[in-house]
Amino acid sequence: MALSAHVGTLVQPTSTGNQSTTAPGFQPLAVIFFAGEQTAAGNAVDMDHMFGAATSSTSRFVTATWALDAGIAGNRYRMHDNTKCITLISTSGGVVSAADFVSMDANGFTVNWTTANATQRIIHYIALGGTDLTNAFIKQFTSPTSTGNNSQTGVGFQPGCTIGASIGKNTAPPNSSTYNMWSIGFGISSTSRAATSFCGTPNSYNTAAYQRTAQVFVTPLADTTNSKFLEADLVSMDADGFTWNWTTVNVSARYLWVLCLKGGQFQTVSFDQPSATGNQAVTTSFQPVAILLASMNQVASINVLDRAAMSLGAASSTTARGAIWSGDADGGGAIVSDQAMATTQVITMWTEGTPTKNAEADLASFNATDFTVNWGTVDATARQVIGLVFGSAGGANTEGGEYYSTHEQPMYRQVRMVAI
Repeated sequence: MALSAHVGTLVQPTSTGNQSTTAPGFQPLAVIFFAGEQTAAGNAVDMDHMFGAATSSTSRFVTATWALDAGIAGNRYRMHDNTKCITLISTSGGVVSAADFVSMDANGFTVNWTTANATQRIIHYIALGGTDLTNAFIKQFTSPTSTGNNSQTGVGFQPGCTIGASIGKNTAPPNSSTYNMWSIGFGISSTSRAATSFCGTPNSYNTAAYQRTAQVFVTPLADTTNSKFLEADLVSMDADGFTWNWTTVNVSARYLWVLCLKGGQFQTVSFDQPSATGNQAVTTSFQPVAILLASMNQVASINVLDRAAMSLGAASSTTARGAIWSGDADGGGAIVSDQAMATTQVITMWTEGTPTKNAEADLASFNATDFTVNWGTVDATARQVIGLVFGSAGGANTEGGEYYSTHEQPMYRQVRMVAI
């Protein structure tokens, strides 16, 4: 019995059509995709951030955002689509490259590129399968417009883990519009969850980020007060879905996608970037098979903060890992937006402008009761990293288990109605 995972890359072809990979070496049940606009490791101008997933040729989604470096304040866009699993956008929300999901294959998967060009961008993926992973389902729904518990059904099983994503749009997919907004959240139980997000407002220079280890989904609004836009906690995993308690809602229902998984073991983690290079062990309740990490690139806080930045990375072994970073800063007269990508690191964190690499870590090992990352670059800022750990069945029960390096404060109920 085992949960199988593989982190790898696809290179976008220069022409449309099918692209298959056998690198996973097993038939996946779910595949997660994430990318910027880069063709090689390093940094580049403009903020570009994409996250999608697929469980079949008819069940997939993608969320994407973009911001122009040193451009006018209106050049921030977002897109969501439930007919694609990969989409990268640019000026005015236009599609740069896009792919639909075709099939889960005996040793990998196939995507169909419906939009391609001469720039061969690198797409990271996490393939999940194995005999332990018994179910995978993508649930599309909209946020409620009143606070309180909200149950989502139709999943077909009781999830052991959820991964939620959204760009905060109230228009049915596929659709693009202004705003640079994106959120991701991990859920295991009412005591094991974490979420992070960012927002950049068009026609202003406001940007914001919000990250919590006591919520399953969060989204900030980059206005003059840096307020909460959407916020929910995980109440329960149910026989046919899940229940969230919404504490901040909007007057308009916003589209979300949640990848639901069952089988194996899952755990959320939270740890701080150290101030010295070298190994850092993060405690787990089982031996990891893969990790998915995220960070808003700031110290832990219960508040919405200035500056939109996001790191996303994954690893399934010391030779199979990848990471992206995107940043959109308050420019005070111009948007300062950049991106970075690594194929030999599990997380990378930068500052917009030059840009400057602040911290970067590779996976050192998966161990019986932890995973260890090796920090090759650090500074003095203890940036908080959240993550989701995947493991095979057996060993200690991790339901409700979580490792924290920071202390959460009490949650305050807030209702804010803002139409965007």
